[in-house]
Amino acid sequence: MPGADFHLAKQLGLPSLVKRVMLYFQGCYGGSTNLRMAKDFAENNAGARVFVVSYDISLGTFRAPNEHDVPSLITNATVGDGAVAMIIGADPNVLKQRTIFQIVSATQNII
Repeated sequence: MPGADFHLAKQLGLPSLVKRVMLYFQGCYGGSTNLRMAKDFAENNAGARVFVVSYDISLGTFRAPNEHDVPSLITNATVGDGAVAMIIGADPNVLKQRTIFQIVSATQNII
């Protein structure tokens, strides 16, 4: 069954040979992993541009507000649905591209 990556690539008119990586059910960890992987892909493939889409849907764990369930109230107040999309590249062509942000470092440590 095609995933969201397939449908998005199709709607954007991307070639069928475009490389896709899906990280399902990762929450916040998935968003930071997407950035680290995109940086690695862009830096190790000259001229590459990596289109990153990250979204988190908390509907599966949503509970109706209950004043007697304080942990649930805190979760509903601090964790919500969200989405972001960006294009990551290395060595921008300054005549054609305008860099807005720069990823200086992307690391992952086990402590």
